[in-house]
Formats: sequence, structure tokens, C-alpha cells
Amino acid sequence: MIDFFRDLEERLLRAEVRRSSDEAGKLLASDFTEFGNSGAVYSRQQTLDALAKESPMELSATDFSVRVLCDDVVLVTYRAASEVIDCA
Repeated sequence: MIDFFRDLEERLLRAEVRRSSDEAGKLLASDFTEFGNSGAVYSRQQTLDALAKESPMELSATDFSVRVLCDDVVLVTYRAASEVIDCA
């Protein structure tokens, strides 16, 4: 099960997916909510808009964990790291 969710999360880390609201939107539930590392809360649309405007960067994820909360809900957590790509 962890491999399935890791694959979905890693797709969302790819620059070509993040730049496309259509592609990223396929990965985010209609009631998706993002909790930023600052504690700010973002809606699905706010998240898609921000991803489309993001500067190019390399993203990676480690320490994946999947917890089944109930029959149709899982909590996926991981540590994400980013490195800005110098386009100059």
C-alpha cells in the first residue's frame, strides 16, 4: 500500500505535473486541503494556482508513512526537500 501512495505523491513532486493545473488536479481530491509548513491552510484551488506559478526546483521526499484512518481515508506523511534550479 505504501508504494501506491508514494507513487502518487512523487508524481506531484515532478515539475511538469506541478506546472499543469490539469495534471496536478488529477492528483488532488475535490475537497483537498493543504497545511503548509508555516501552519497556513490552503484550498485545492489556491494550491493549484500556487503550483502553476512556482519557480523551477528539484523536489524529493523521504520518510514516507501511510496510516489508515478509516475504510476510505489514509494519512500520508513524508519529509520533502527542495532545491531551486538556477535557470540563468
